[in-house]
Amino acid sequence: MTSVCLCMIVRDEAAVIERCLTSVRPLIDRWVICDTGSRDETRALIDAALEDVPGELHERPWVDFGHNRTELMALAQGKAAYLLLIDADMTVTFDVTRLSGLSADSYMLRHDEDPEYWIKRLVRGDRRWRYIGATHEYITTDGPERSERLDAIVIHHHGDSGTRPGKFERDLRLLSREHERNPDDPRTAFYLAQTLRDLGRLDDAVDFYQRRAEMEGWEEEVFYSLYQMGALSARLGRRAQAVDALLRAWNRAPERAEPLRVLAALYREGAEHHAAHLVAERGLSISIPVEGLFVERWVYEWGLLFEYSIAAYWIGQARAALQACDRLLALPQLPEAHRRQTIANRTYCVRALPSLPAITSSLAYRRPAPSPGRAATRATANRANNVTVVQGGHRLVHRGTAADHAVVQRIFTERAYALDRLAAWPGLERYANPHALGGIPLIVDLGAHFGAASVWFALHHPEAQVIALEPDAADFSRLRANCAVLPRITPQQRAIAGRPGQMHREVSIDRVVEEAPGTVPFILKVDLEGGEESLFATHWQILARFALVIVELHDTLLPGAGTSRAFLRWHVAHNRDLVADGGDLFSLAAGLTTV
Repeated sequence: MTSVCLCMIVRDEAAVIERCLTSVRPLIDRWVICDTGSRDETRALIDAALEDVPGELHERPWVDFGHNRTELMALAQGKAAYLLLIDADMTVTFDVTRLSGLSADSYMLRHDEDPEYWIKRLVRGDRRWRYIGATHEYITTDGPERSERLDAIVIHHHGDSGTRPGKFERDLRLLSREHERNPDDPRTAFYLAQTLRDLGRLDDAVDFYQRRAEMEGWEEEVFYSLYQMGALSARLGRRAQAVDALLRAWNRAPERAEPLRVLAALYREGAEHHAAHLVAERGLSISIPVEGLFVERWVYEWGLLFEYSIAAYWIGQARAALQACDRLLALPQLPEAHRRQTIANRTYCVRALPSLPAITSSLAYRRPAPSPGRAATRATANRANNVTVVQGGHRLVHRGTAADHAVVQRIFTERAYALDRLAAWPGLERYANPHALGGIPLIVDLGAHFGAASVWFALHHPEAQVIALEPDAADFSRLRANCAVLPRITPQQRAIAGRPGQMHREVSIDRVVEEAPGTVPFILKVDLEGGEESLFATHWQILARFALVIVELHDTLLPGAGTSRAFLRWHVAHNRDLVADGGDLFSLAAGLTTV
């Protein structure tokens, strides 16, 4: 691995320094630390924590951040191939296997916060570096510089430094002095605005954000200044000014959705629901930016969806609002206050829906009661990795995305497919008993994705045979890995089709059942992302043989296509009972609810 030297300036960090050094110690080969006047045990703790790692502890008088960090860089020059620049109230996580072969002059490291941002914190040790600025300083060097992003090292900023108290007041003094010396410096104006905002001086902050925006220059700062002008003006009740600034911000950076989220909230508060729906829907079409200054991930993950769920209800789109509520409730990162509000909103959506035939209200959405294994599942469902340990120690491999974690959360923590929650469970339980049925219960998972539902079914119905179909190669690879230790699951890389020739490597549901001799159809789970129309338009009799059909409808993926109509026609024609649970519909064979 490339050699790394830790570089820090510290003062009165006894409360946090050991945590920082413990996290970084396996990564570094040397260290250079400057103490700028500690009156606690900071220096002794550094010596103890790094006693077997070569390094230097210097003492220097405090001047300002730019001066003292530049001094540090001079002391560290040439100590290692790369210099790692962090503060005492930070920790790091890293993947050492991805740190060989580094060649850029500098690397931007990701701060795992919300808003997320990247800062230059790994630089070549053989170059001469200096810092510019008394506070909110930045590092630079002479001559050409090749800088890249590196996600093999992630910074976690805890914000509990010993120098944290009074930080904003100190920054305000330093930045004000700098602004007096150079009133045309864009960076100083920007961070003055940021500091005034953090101090609660919103009027002054808006003024400085406006000054920064008028200076032009770096597009990211111009966008963020306009965005903050709008957001703070909204908080100050200056609606016209807020709308103008937010629209200007989005016009400068149409790949950023944060201004649209604030606009949607403004329109909602003004009962302008069509306008709120328009901007929220547009915002939902924007993906989380890979790059950008202070990206607010929550806006893309749930913030805009929350606004959309409310706006859709008020303009008469109760079904779309209901689906948005269910998507929100499936997100583990949804804050508790918004979760409670969404549950309440969902009730209004359900009441506004036109009634469906044969619907039972026995399973409306509710937070599940604690169950064995729930805490373990939640604890290991960490967005930073792509493996989640569920009940029985079973490991689920997935993409590591928020969407995949939400699927695991919904199935294993929310217990979405726990049949004992249904009033019809006594009748369904008979289907899970091979001796009572005279055959092996057959569970078919259409659109198995990475196999979370298939694994749930195999763990909870060990006597059943589970056939999991997934056409996508990447998802099928994960599905096969997840099923490897569960012999009752048969993964198949095939797509389901209502008629021959509709999909590549297609197979009909009739063929799936025929290829499982000695089984009795028990559960059919359908998640075809808009392909339900083709399935339920044909093969009515074979589908009706399943005691339970669980369907996740996807009308919103194909607006106007009415993909749910064929399912509803089939369901009504066979006089089955229907239970709605979040985004899933449970279609039960007639008579099960009376057993």
